[in-house]
Formats: sequence, structure tokens, C-alpha cells
Amino acid sequence: MQIKNSLSGGYYMLNKIFVLLSLIFTVGIIFGSTEYVYSSEDFQAALNNKDVTKIVIRSDLTGNFVCKRGNLEIVGNGKTLKPEKKEDKILFFNGPVYNRHENLKIKDLRFEGAEAEALYLENYNGIELKELEFYDNEIALTIDGCFNTEIHSSRFESCTFSIYLTNGFSHMGGYLLLEDNSSCASK
Repeated sequence: MQIKNSLSGGYYMLNKIFVLLSLIFTVGIIFGSTEYVYSSEDFQAALNNKDVTKIVIRSDLTGNFVCKRGNLEIVGNGKTLKPEKKEDKILFFNGPVYNRHENLKIKDLRFEGAEAEALYLENYNGIELKELEFYDNEIALTIDGCFNTEIHSSRFESCTFSIYLTNGFSHMGGYLLLEDNSSCASK
């Protein structure tokens, strides 16, 4: 004879729901999360949040942004970043001298109007830049002490300098791959 206890069945169901929610939360932490940004404040907050592994930009943004971490992908959706302070970098990836940050991908983003560097990469390893546009910047892209950098299908227009390579404190090797990029016309 089998006796059903409605309370134990409810407990069993709650336990299943708890396990499922825990699994979803854990997978989110392990695989990171995607942040959709519509404002400059949201973009800087996402750059600071180490749990965010992918940032998708949904509108043109104005500001001077800094990121001090790796394992990040930025999808620009053809949107434009412009500087709030023209004499400062638009987007500065500031990595440590030793134990460089790893894995940085930036895709389909436009940088416009910097009187300094538009995009500055310092002390990173494993960089992939794809389908970027640089327009009317003093220095479009500075690569400082970085290892293993790839630049694909990007355009440099009306910039004084397209790509500025510097060795930083201790640049020791790696490679720089340039593939299918357009030249920068002088100002």
C-alpha cells in the first residue's frame, strides 16, 4: 500500500527548483554574463565589473573610459565612442606590467575625435581587434607592451598616426598581425 504525503511532494518540487536555480546561477558565473549598455555610465560600470565577459554597446557614447581587467569582449554594433575630454584617451585598457591581462576582443566599433589616442592598449596578451573604424584622431591606436595582437578589417581615416607601437616597460615578444585594413589619410 502506497500513501502519498502532499507535503513531501511539495518539498521535493521545491528542492528541484532550488537545484535548477543554483545550476543556472553557477553557469552564469562560470561562463560570465553579457551586459547591454545604452549610456556612458553603464559602459564604464560594465568595464569595471569582472563578472561581465561581454559588453554590447547599443548607442553612441561620449566619455573617457578606462578598463583594468581582461577576459572581455566588446561588441560595438557600429556605434561611435567620442571623447568627453578630447585631450584624453577615449578608451584606455590599462594592464599591469607583470602578469598581463589576457584575452581582449573588440569588434565593430568606431572611435572619433580624439586629440590624443583613441584606443590605448597597455600590457595585454591575446588581443583581437576586428572591424574597427578610427576617424579624425591624433593617434588612432597605441599598442604599448602588448603580446599577440591581431587587427582585422579595420579602417583608419583622417588620423595623424594610424598605429603607434611602443615597448612599454618590458615588451618582450609575441606578434602583431595586420590583415585586410585600410590606410589612414593624413590630416
